Amino acid sequence: MALSNVTINLRSGGLSRKSADENNTSGLLIYTTQSISLTGFTLTGGTVLVQSTSDAEITYGITSTNYPVEHFQIEQFFLANPSGKLYVGIFPSASTYTFAEITSMQNFSQGKIRRIGIQMNSFSGITTQVGTIQSICTTLYNSNKPLYVIYCPNTYSTNISSFTDLRSLNSKYVGVFIGQDNSGTGWELASGRSFTVSPIGKLLGFNAKSPVNYNVGWVGGQFDFVTGTENSSLMIGTSSYFNILDATLTTLDSYGYMFLMKRDSSLTGSYLNDMHACTSATDDFAYLVETNVINKSIRNVRTNLISVVNSPITMNADGTISYKDCKYFESLAGTPLDEMLRLGEISNYKVFVDPDQDVLSTSIVNVTVSIQPTATARYIVVNIGFTTTI
Repeated sequence: MALSNVTINLRSGGLSRKSADENNTSGLLIYTTQSISLTGFTLTGGTVLVQSTSDAEITYGITSTNYPVEHFQIEQFFLANPSGKLYVGIFPSASTYTFAEITSMQNFSQGKIRRIGIQMNSFSGITTQVGTIQSICTTLYNSNKPLYVIYCPNTYSTNISSFTDLRSLNSKYVGVFIGQDNSGTGWELASGRSFTVSPIGKLLGFNAKSPVNYNVGWVGGQFDFVTGTENSSLMIGTSSYFNILDATLTTLDSYGYMFLMKRDSSLTGSYLNDMHACTSATDDFAYLVETNVINKSIRNVRTNLISVVNSPITMNADGTISYKDCKYFESLAGTPLDEMLRLGEISNYKVFVDPDQDVLSTSIVNVTVSIQPTATARYIVVNIGFTTTI
């Protein structure tokens, strides 16, 4: 036996320090049929910044007893990403939705939210709602506050054969997440209320903790949605997952829906099929991954270039921009992309300022930024067989 002693073990994490990159900042918008009586909210709703599950409970009074759906989604977010920041908006359900709350939440965050997940309750519409949300996201993009939205409609009573194609909706900033847990707390909450309680909290958390080019459908990327019994069994609409034909899952995937699935009999987990956007499969932004990458690029390049608005530019005698100023603008735009390249979030990039621009007449400096994204291994084809010699 060792000599008597005093042993002091150093612990870490007690200060709850957050990562500096705002990519971990998400929004959760919940429409509730309950009357809203919470600290920081009015009867017509509101938005608060939540930094942990205990913060939601202690600071705002969102507990598993009085607001179980809201608490569940917040808890799932922080299980997936303990260092994340989550703006929570809770608003009354309505007969029609303008989704103006997306704008109010983004403005409340001062443009910091990178993605918003919407948990619907009684409302089941999809097509019209996607178009409305896309319009809001476009307006926010034009206001230099880009984000994307993952919309979770109520599909609790929806027959799986009634889902329609989303690829024709031309809504690159919107993804639709259907289905839910069929064995844990999510199912208990849903069955007691007759509306879908999707795993959107965990999906937001996984997105927030990952580099922007990561697809949360990456099977080996530590994106298993199963925690205990939660999401160990699944359902989509009124159908239990194991009663759904493979051909039906393939159709839903081709229609651009996001849902959890079982990948292989050797795996016990549940994984996202893909990060589809509601736009053509041939669109550059057919997947929310690319939107995530380009939004970060846009934000960071703009942040660097805003410092040179109204700055003087030296001209050559022939009316072209000086080499020094061209390279200065290129360097400003390229610096944040260098960081993304170092992090592996993009493959390559090029910034070019054409010196032959009539800046004296127009006061416009055109900067061309070309980004080569990383690819995604969606399909892996293996040719295998026997041979007489090797």
